[in-house]
Amino acid sequence: MKILIKIQNDKLRFINRKKLNPEYKNMLNTNVISNNELIFSDEYIKFNSKIVWTFLNELIKTYSITTLSFQNNEIVDLILPFIHKIKYVSSFYLESNEVLTYKCCERVSKLDNIKYISAEYIPPYMFELLDKYGVIPESRNEILFTSYFMESNSLNTYSSLFYKTNIILKVPLNESDIEDFNVFCDINRHLKVIHINKPNKEDLEKIILILKNNNQKNIKIIIHGDVHDPHMI
Repeated sequence: MKILIKIQNDKLRFINRKKLNPEYKNMLNTNVISNNELIFSDEYIKFNSKIVWTFLNELIKTYSITTLSFQNNEIVDLILPFIHKIKYVSSFYLESNEVLTYKCCERVSKLDNIKYISAEYIPPYMFELLDKYGVIPESRNEILFTSYFMESNSLNTYSSLFYKTNIILKVPLNESDIEDFNVFCDINRHLKVIHINKPNKEDLEKIILILKNNNQKNIKIIIHGDVHDPHMI
């Protein structure tokens, strides 16, 4: 397997090239294709890792690279063991639509330099592992919800459900709103503030019960509306 390493803006991309065009084949002796492209075999990377990563570190520094981007999980499995030797980068990006593997998640969580990871789909149980080590995960696939609560708070990915710190609740709450608010409270680990416009006693009791049942603590509830309105609490 041949790995094409390409500089693209602030990214260093690793791409699998199982079949090489003639131009690449003719230049394999030097491994350098152009100013922003290199190609190595997987065997060369494994047996000459010190040379490869010393060179890549210089490229990363020279071109102010902040993100390592991988075409698929196959390349991640090859490259990831050496990432701890790369300085300056802080982000990890999986380009394919594949699910992030647990092996990848575990390795990334232990890397001091990586603080952000993005994949098409990150299983929910991995969020807490990554969050525990200060790594912010982004799961890019969208979640479809029908409730006004989810739509009005832009809760369309698992990442937004997990990291949202402020939400707005519009009352009265319908059944869909209540159900999705309960899902949100079960997933979220960073909620700090809830804004409620003109709440009634029944809805406020439902909201507090859902928070309590999902062990959501130290939440500030800000009530908006006319304090002289007899229908408000």
